[in-house]
Amino acid sequence: MKDLYELSAYKGKLQLKTVFIFSDNDVVQESFLEDIQNTLNSGIVPNLYAADELTRVREEIAKAYKAAGNTNESPDAVHDFFFNRVKDHMHLSICMSPVGEAFRNYCRQYPALINNTTIDWFMAWPEEALIEVANKFLGNIDLPNEKRQGLANLCGYAHATTFKAADKMQKELRRIFYVTPTNFIELLKGFDKILALKRKEVGT
Repeated sequence: MKDLYELSAYKGKLQLKTVFIFSDNDVVQESFLEDIQNTLNSGIVPNLYAADELTRVREEIAKAYKAAGNTNESPDAVHDFFFNRVKDHMHLSICMSPVGEAFRNYCRQYPALINNTTIDWFMAWPEEALIEVANKFLGNIDLPNEKRQGLANLCGYAHATTFKAADKMQKELRRIFYVTPTNFIELLKGFDKILALKRKEVGT
């Protein structure tokens, strides 16, 4: 986090426009979410920097501070300048699955996840998108050209059919089976792996 703050504020010839991607897999300790909440609320994580580190940051950003036409050289003014630059140049992208209780609990305990974010819900991919992704993936595999499109269509159809079957199972049996784009990517990777394995067996 410190490195991202400094890259966003003053390191390099240009301040980098950075994005910090944080997923639910990164929640090793719930205190991480408290830091995310503070960043969303104010852009400042309390106690992120020790006193001697803040002194170093102020010294390193002093040139940029003066170049921006600031004359007030008090530590607080330089400190605010640093964090304002971070707010301008660093964004958070928080990726969480709504499946299960975890996301609901996080939103209750850390309201900034709802109040201070723009939420994008990613729904199921249509079959056309699945076929397009399969075509791109299969383009990197050694296959006869006449087989490639048919195989992409089959992969898209198989995943779309599985999604419909899972929906039917939920309605009839009240059991949820999650079919996600990640499953589709795993299907394609699995095909590539098995194809390579079988070709090796046949070659041997």
